[in-house]
Amino acid sequence: MPEQPPLPDRLGAIDAALLALVLMLALLMMARSGFRRGMELMPWPDGLEYAAAAVNLDLGNGPVLHFGGYSYPSRYSEGYPLILAAAYPILGGHLERLCLATLAMGLLAIGALYLVSFKMFDRTSAFLSCAILAASPVFLTYSMLVLSDVPTLAITILVALAFYYVSDAEDSPSSMRWIFLASLCGLLGGFSVMIRPTNATILIGIAAAMIIVPSRRRIAELLAPAIAFATGFAVFPAWQAWTNYRYLGGALRSGYVFWVPEVYGSFGKTFGARFLFGPTMPGNPHGNVISYLFILAGLDGMLGDPGDPRYLLYPFAVAIFAIIGIAMAMKSASRAALRVMWFGLAFLGAILMLYLFYFFSDIAFIMPATFIVFAAAGFGIVAANRAMLAARTRPRK
Repeated sequence: MPEQPPLPDRLGAIDAALLALVLMLALLMMARSGFRRGMELMPWPDGLEYAAAAVNLDLGNGPVLHFGGYSYPSRYSEGYPLILAAAYPILGGHLERLCLATLAMGLLAIGALYLVSFKMFDRTSAFLSCAILAASPVFLTYSMLVLSDVPTLAITILVALAFYYVSDAEDSPSSMRWIFLASLCGLLGGFSVMIRPTNATILIGIAAAMIIVPSRRRIAELLAPAIAFATGFAVFPAWQAWTNYRYLGGALRSGYVFWVPEVYGSFGKTFGARFLFGPTMPGNPHGNVISYLFILAGLDGMLGDPGDPRYLLYPFAVAIFAIIGIAMAMKSASRAALRVMWFGLAFLGAILMLYLFYFFSDIAFIMPATFIVFAAAGFGIVAANRAMLAARTRPRK
């Protein structure tokens, strides 16, 4: 394999042009699909519930559902309604425009992925990674709906970007910058958990990355940034715990248990080994192992119709290039890039293991962790082409 070029240091005008091109591509594909479902707050009742919680937050009533003169707790955590509540006045107080807040988070996800891939690999890889994400059917569809999946993805990519800077700052003479970045990384990670509680598995990714690519610093020197990260991470989960206590009567209680106790009231009903290969909701006869394996391989269209090339997340070729990219990235001389790679892989593995035992199958559940696949696929395309070019130009004996 040819040697990798040095990692780029600074963004330039060419990067702004490339990123603008990808954002325009995403907006064009979204516009062609139409915003009708998003403006009607579909799918119901999810979109309606998120919108109602956001409006009530702005009215000072808290993240609740208010009808018939009574207030009821929402099924969902408060993170995404906070984003919608912040956007609601900016959008002129029009409920039908709330889907634009999700669209903005989708564009943020593309921009953040460009920065992460640019720092980890190079400009071409960053452009290709974002182009693949911008063409993902699931990403495009959920970017136009009042749902939390794309915002969770965007915040997760920002966590990866912050983690890169934290790792890069380890050798910096300024310890305050290191501590600040660690607290920012923790704050973003905690907010992702507030949006989607299962994103707590992000901690497994960060711990795995720190163990596999250990710091050159002494243990005592790691204490301050570790405390800063933990403090930042705890802010939003503590906020959510208070919200749960106030509206549900317990810090660890869930709105799902309040509304659907016959399903979520028992751990054994929602999680179990029987869902690995047995039928799951909604109408999935294959089980979670087969479903998620085919999704990650880009072959999910074949589950409904063998030989059908359709896909929801990305095509089969992206999975192949992602494997190439991961293999090549493991040879990187950048400790920060290696850490982010291991963070992404461990986080994807952790969240996948969690949802393999869940009674409901949905591609959007694992989408926040697939940012590493998109990033690696972009680099894999570049690395494969470099290898082919080197083989072609190598003098024959």
